[in-house]
Amino acid sequence: MNLLPVSMFLAFVVGFSAHRAGVCTVAAVAELRSTRQARLFISFLKTILWILLISKLLLLWHPELARPWQVDSGIWLALAGGFIFGVGATVNGGCGFSTISKLAQGNLHLAFTLPAFMAGVKTALYTLPASAPTGLATLVLPFTLNQVARWLLFAALVAWAVRELILILAPVIKSRRLLPSLFANRYRLSTGAALIGISGGLLYAINGKWAYSSLLVQTVTGRNSSHSVSPDIAVYLFIALLAGAVFSAVSGRRFRFSFAGDQWTRNLAGGFLMGFGAMMVPGGNSALILQGLPQLSLHAITAYPAMVLGILITMRIIEQYTGKALYVSCSRDQCRVEKPEAESNIP
Repeated sequence: MNLLPVSMFLAFVVGFSAHRAGVCTVAAVAELRSTRQARLFISFLKTILWILLISKLLLLWHPELARPWQVDSGIWLALAGGFIFGVGATVNGGCGFSTISKLAQGNLHLAFTLPAFMAGVKTALYTLPASAPTGLATLVLPFTLNQVARWLLFAALVAWAVRELILILAPVIKSRRLLPSLFANRYRLSTGAALIGISGGLLYAINGKWAYSSLLVQTVTGRNSSHSVSPDIAVYLFIALLAGAVFSAVSGRRFRFSFAGDQWTRNLAGGFLMGFGAMMVPGGNSALILQGLPQLSLHAITAYPAMVLGILITMRIIEQYTGKALYVSCSRDQCRVEKPEAESNIP
């Protein structure tokens, strides 16, 4: 059965939902600094839980769909790579999700990020010491869960998912405004997490590693993993992902061609650092949230906090240098951003 049309639709949904929900790790750190709240980070956790649930349900049905997280770098490289990626994402003005979302809105200066990202990967490929494959590098718990405990955890996950669906769908059903809710200008964080998590979980089960940051690393290095989508399908998935974000921008009347002349050098520098860091992890923030963390990858568990630290430190340095701070506040499951400058590209 040809599942490419299904995969493209799922990638379209991820692109659309990521744009509508304003998903970005840089914005999540800004929210933490602005209000001492972590609603965006909680939405990322919800995305991971949705992917976990979808993965477990599919594995019960088809055990052969298991796709462990294969890595080729040491844990210290992943730690350093996460930090460097965080620095680059802050300089760029947004991480992987944000770059696609803002590019889809017509912010043409962000087109410099992707080739710079690939240049960073290429540079890391030739400058970093070669390391032997380290295997699956999955987190090993200091205790063993018996079958009863596993089923109890699974039942708790299902109960949580049912509660989330009720909270998301009940207001829509009550108001009988399905179409307006579907095309709401801004999605609730819980809605975005559910759509991205369910679609991302299905995509990973069907294709393996598919996040575009992982695929850019794979394309530049030529290292094809048995758990990664084929290069031909990867192109279609990236086009569908971008198309989903573009459709969201156009239908939400947020599409406008623009070119910030003072931003493109930051996009080049930031994109290069993001690529260099992604080569070390491997993958960027989208790969960690959609693939690595749900698989309990020790590399992902190490790299993501390092990425957050890199964003936090760089954000403070930029704020001291420019005198401008990004303010993000979230309430009622939605976030509001006060941009520090007219042409900011952080969603």
